[in-house]
Amino acid sequence: MRPETLPWWRQALADLDTAKRTAEVSVHYAASWFSQQAVEKGLKAIYIEQRGVLAPRTHDLEYLGLQVNVPQHTAADLALLNPTFDLVRYPEPVGGQAPVDMVTLELATEHIAAAERVMTWLNLQLNQESTQP
Repeated sequence: MRPETLPWWRQALADLDTAKRTAEVSVHYAASWFSQQAVEKGLKAIYIEQRGVLAPRTHDLEYLGLQVNVPQHTAADLALLNPTFDLVRYPEPVGGQAPVDMVTLELATEHIAAAERVMTWLNLQLNQESTQP
């Protein structure tokens, strides 16, 4: 693994762990946030590993997925997680519902499961990339 990839991957893993821990104490919006963040940083890690340069400054998981050629099943998880960035950051402009009130246990559980699947795929890719000559 490239030295510049490692900090991104380590933070992605830490964010996934944080997602799981916050879910355990029923902080569902934070679990969803950290699930999205884990995947974003993981995608940026594989981008760096593949190209040797920093990934674009974006939070768009589907765009990042296209850049690193994710398979269709992974792209589906990215589509599920992509709206999370906006969902959990600020209260709704219309209706005024706060993220803490919008993200349910079920939704947070979906986000964590999707993040785990994406991270598993990314881990396989990183291991393959680092063993190629």
